[in-house]
Amino acid sequence: MRHRLAPCVLFHSLALISACVALAGAAPVAFGQPESLTPEAEALIASLPDYSYAGYDFGESAIPDVRGPIFDVTLYGAVPDDGRPDRAAIQAAIDAAEKAGGGVVLFPAGRFDLADQDPLFEVLHVKASNIVMRGAGAGPGGTELYLDRPTALINEKISWSNQPMLRFEPDQKAISSLRIREADGHAKAELAAPVAAGESTLQVDDASGFAVGDIVSLAIESTAVNERFLEGLGVREKWTRIRERGVVVNELHLITAIDGNRLTFRAPILVDAYPGEGWSIIARPMLRHCGVEDIHFRGNFTEPFVHHKNYIHDNGYLGVRMVACFRSWVRRCRFSDLSGAAIMTACLASAILDCEYTGNPGHTSFGSSFGTRNLIGRCTDHAGTWHGPAASHMAAGTVIWRYRGYVKRGGYDFHATSPRHTLIDASRSVEFLNSGGAVGSLPNHLDKLTFWNCYIDSHEHINELNFWDLLEDAPEQRYGPVSAVRPNFIGLSLPEHTEIIEPIGRVVPAGAMTLPDSLYEHQLEQRLGARPAWLNRAR
Repeated sequence: MRHRLAPCVLFHSLALISACVALAGAAPVAFGQPESLTPEAEALIASLPDYSYAGYDFGESAIPDVRGPIFDVTLYGAVPDDGRPDRAAIQAAIDAAEKAGGGVVLFPAGRFDLADQDPLFEVLHVKASNIVMRGAGAGPGGTELYLDRPTALINEKISWSNQPMLRFEPDQKAISSLRIREADGHAKAELAAPVAAGESTLQVDDASGFAVGDIVSLAIESTAVNERFLEGLGVREKWTRIRERGVVVNELHLITAIDGNRLTFRAPILVDAYPGEGWSIIARPMLRHCGVEDIHFRGNFTEPFVHHKNYIHDNGYLGVRMVACFRSWVRRCRFSDLSGAAIMTACLASAILDCEYTGNPGHTSFGSSFGTRNLIGRCTDHAGTWHGPAASHMAAGTVIWRYRGYVKRGGYDFHATSPRHTLIDASRSVEFLNSGGAVGSLPNHLDKLTFWNCYIDSHEHINELNFWDLLEDAPEQRYGPVSAVRPNFIGLSLPEHTEIIEPIGRVVPAGAMTLPDSLYEHQLEQRLGARPAWLNRAR
């Protein structure tokens, strides 16, 4: 079955050209904020997952303005604008903040040079909670952290094993996609009773190893759940991981109560799970309340980008990576001339907000992988990275909110290995999709992918969108179209005559009914009973 999306008013041919040319100065997409919804609209929203738990503190609180104590990097030997390496001095300030139990590592205005050795294996590493890296602003006259050479590969056989300019990661081992069912020496239990998506309490065989405040992963890697997660769709022979090892889940949760062997979580569970399938609940060590703000991260990647040309192009200059962080953030930062901007890996209830990518386009911009309920909000790409904002590698409940991509490339990225429950919300871009992922780790996305009121200023005519072609007529081809399990398209604006081909979920053309312009904002307001103050300030 084919669904033809009715074009919005702007998408007549001449208007489309004008919209593409004027994109850089265009106002944000606005579909209205109705005072009340029709029963039809309410039923539509009720049929979708609740994405509102994404973001810092599950979307309920403003990111705090941490006041101190202050660890000024210049007091540890860093000197801005002198052209000499400052890495060791900045790391000394970080170490002092960690020893004190937390604080603000403060940068005055000016440029700080990071490279101080060749090869450069490590730049800056934060390994304790309650550390905020704060600059004097990411614009002209602010703080710049500069890296003049790529970081070196730690493992020559792995082209993405080099470290970023700034890394947050605890000393304890974070979750590994290759060992999803291992406890790595941490508390572990098995699911003892069925639990349905939307519930917040589950029963385990033995809760004695857990405490209120712990973060755990609800984890599985098993072919036993393939049929349910793929909703009966077929699997290509080349999709070896899901065919041989099965769907992989790493859903992170905060324990708020324990009653016997029953664990209650802060946010609802996103999956149906049954005993006997192989579900484990595993304690996960994480940093808490870490932040990066008001800093310009600039690299020296100036070559025209070529996808997978070498490790430098793909990951040699990466700005920030947060690994295993809870209630953490990157905000008001700028990233220029890099291979990648900011990535959250195995994080929970964290956010990348009000950040921009400029300069030479690189490999990736902003992303969430392995984590749960993270928000990429109000970020912009002025350069055109190869992959745009991403949900990948077991990411669940990711929301990409009010994103703006102003030039070609940089389409939304679902980078395989079982991401699911992703919302692309009230966002605008020139390109639609540019997903990746190794062919053996496909499909790109599992269930509950929703595009809500998104506007695509494509320079090219899009005849059709096909999200599940198994290439039975051309099995020799390694890759087909972007593959996602029955995605939803609510208010998606595409060029005229674009068709979306089954199997898909809900399709509601732009203008077909009056809807909130942002599903994330609407669901958050409905859940909390009022718009949170941080959201009012953001708008």
